Amino acid sequence: MDNMQKNIIIVGLGNPLMGDDGVGIFIINKLEEFPFPPHIKIVDCGTDVLKILSHIEGQEWILLIDAIEGKHPTGTIYRFSKEELLNFPGESKSAHLISVIDSLRLLEKLNSDFRKAVVEMIGIQPGKIEVNTPLSPPVEKAAREVIREIKDRYFTPGSTKMVP
Repeated sequence: MDNMQKNIIIVGLGNPLMGDDGVGIFIINKLEEFPFPPHIKIVDCGTDVLKILSHIEGQEWILLIDAIEGKHPTGTIYRFSKEELLNFPGESKSAHLISVIDSLRLLEKLNSDFRKAVVEMIGIQPGKIEVNTPLSPPVEKAAREVIREIKDRYFTPGSTKMVP
């Protein structure tokens, strides 16, 4: 494996039946349409972050994508490092089975592959979280920006090398 290539997993989180809460799943579904090299996995974990346990062995980079309530305008894109996520102050409210923050803290304590990996999270501020609604226009626009960013960030034009 080229030194520029690292094993990476891109994880979509959320519930696509709940409008903007499904933005993480929307993004990975769109990413699956592109020809990613074998060192990159794309995984749908739905509302259970702990599902990544069966996918993270040997992964050096974990990118989580989810809707995140941050009290900013709908469609705002947030970026967090592992350290920021693990040191998140206060209670974490979530639509997930176990909150993303609590799940990550558990993984950090119990899984050596997770501890060794670089972990990042991209979140998008949701607007409308209602049953059977599509993504709101600002969230879909932000999602498409994130898709472009992921493609541009991890690949150089005309090759399959990951860009660190």
